[in-house]
Amino acid sequence: MTFAEKRRFYRIQSQAPISFCECEDENVARLVKGHMANISQAGIAFRTNRPPAVSRLIWIQLELKDVQICEEIEKNALITDKGLLGRVVHIEEIEEESRYEVGVSFVTKDDAAAGKYDTQV
Repeated sequence: MTFAEKRRFYRIQSQAPISFCECEDENVARLVKGHMANISQAGIAFRTNRPPAVSRLIWIQLELKDVQICEEIEKNALITDKGLLGRVVHIEEIEEESRYEVGVSFVTKDDAAAGKYDTQV
């Protein structure tokens, strides 16, 4: 039996380093390090020892030039202060690595224009 892929966007595997921080009110927490697992034009999965909470808005710093789909990301995702804003949608513990895989959906320019997010990070 085969299963159809349910994802809308192709994902590119990568282990590029990233940094992120949680956006809380007007305060921005310190940067936390991690490594990308995969990325698409709609979101990113990364691994870290210190996961943010589900539903938390985070700012992600990564080198878009290292990502083959950077043009598609730049067209749709909201880029602010040389980073991307995203909402944490899931967290999965990877016990054998003592790490967590964090799934994030990028905040889009349309979301920001509709006033769904405060983009003053």
